[in-house]
Amino acid sequence: DNGNYITDTSSGLDWLKLNSTYGKTFNEITAATTSGAWLDGWKYATSTQWEGMLSNQGISPTNSCVNGTTYCGLVDGISSSSMLSLITLFGDAQSLPDPIDPYPEAVGMLADINQSNTQQQVALFLYDTTTFQEPGDPDWVYANTFAGSSTGAPYIGSWLIRATAVPEPSTLALMIFGFGALSLRKKKKV
Repeated sequence: DNGNYITDTSSGLDWLKLNSTYGKTFNEITAATTSGAWLDGWKYATSTQWEGMLSNQGISPTNSCVNGTTYCGLVDGISSSSMLSLITLFGDAQSLPDPIDPYPEAVGMLADINQSNTQQQVALFLYDTTTFQEPGDPDWVYANTFAGSSTGAPYIGSWLIRATAVPEPSTLALMIFGFGALSLRKKKKV
């Protein structure tokens, strides 16, 4: 957690938190990612990148998907409390003044176009303690990509990524030189 973004060290990608983009349309965010704009350096994640981020967290799908995606419902490999933490980390749409659903969820648009409605694909993960459950049933943990919208909504953000920044070679060399000088100085004192 780096404040307004999260670093996935497995993929080398930074993920912008969804609350930065709630309620903005696909076109508004695309314009904001151009050079010099407020989201310069960020771009829309693909469904493959989003699903890879889930896999990197140890989350695996339990269903066969007919929509061509890997995640389309219940998942394994993550506890209810860990899913709640992940939702909170990325941005819980339920925390907005007028949430659409009664359960915690992180939902945003992707780069992919859904062929059924030619809109942006939407991806979400959620933790549901209420829907279609009998007493004693476990809470449901979902991850899903589905036919979405490019118009945006107050509770829909955008899944944006960028390559994790690495130190410039000159900065790295200067840092190594500094550590070397410190170690020589320490040896001199002994």
